[in-house]
Amino acid sequence: MDTAQTASAAVSYWPLVVLAVAGGLFFGWIAFRGTQNPRLFLTVGLNALTLAGLYFVVASGFTLIGGGKTAVDTCCWLLEAGVAPDEIWWIRPRDGWVFNRALTQPIELVGSSDMQLQADWVSAAAQAGDATDFAHRLEASGAFLRFDEAVEPTMFRGATMSELELEQVEEGAELEAWCREALAARADAAADVRAGVEKALGALIGPVMQASGGRANPGVVRATLLRLIREDG
Repeated sequence: MDTAQTASAAVSYWPLVVLAVAGGLFFGWIAFRGTQNPRLFLTVGLNALTLAGLYFVVASGFTLIGGGKTAVDTCCWLLEAGVAPDEIWWIRPRDGWVFNRALTQPIELVGSSDMQLQADWVSAAAQAGDATDFAHRLEASGAFLRFDEAVEPTMFRGATMSELELEQVEEGAELEAWCREALAARADAAADVRAGVEKALGALIGPVMQASGGRANPGVVRATLLRLIREDG
């Protein structure tokens, strides 16, 4: 999956807009100035829709505009639906800090998670010289996460994500390589799947999960294997 960053003081991207591309990649702008009177500027051949319509779309590629949790959820959903990573473009106007879900756990885990978050927050606030230093201290403690190690976040909206969610978005190409290795090593299982023996997928999913150290999303692994088998069939 490719990500790109754009910046414009005059344009606010809200709500998240999914651009379903048919027949190739075309860029256009969907500009929402504030929250009223949306104006659409579309390139010829480009179809635009909001997130609610994504379930009903079949397209050769998807461009997502938005830099928050909804964009990550959409990327994960597309991957789980079997969309190839290189068919997803994600344009983030700017990056933001997010809470680490490991420190916002409920019920009996509150004592070991939420209280730790509160302690990290107070400690960072007491020692930080400015807002950037404050965020970096929370990142060092594990309370804050960022989308991309190479990009400095410039906002915080209180979103919460897990490290696994971010890894799922970042490791699409690597996951596909693991799946191709499993298919090459177990061509017999791939042939069984093509013949309709769906339980043969287990012989392929296992090696991929092992290659990922058990951190890959099994749903995405399954969808990726089925897509590759279909493409190679």
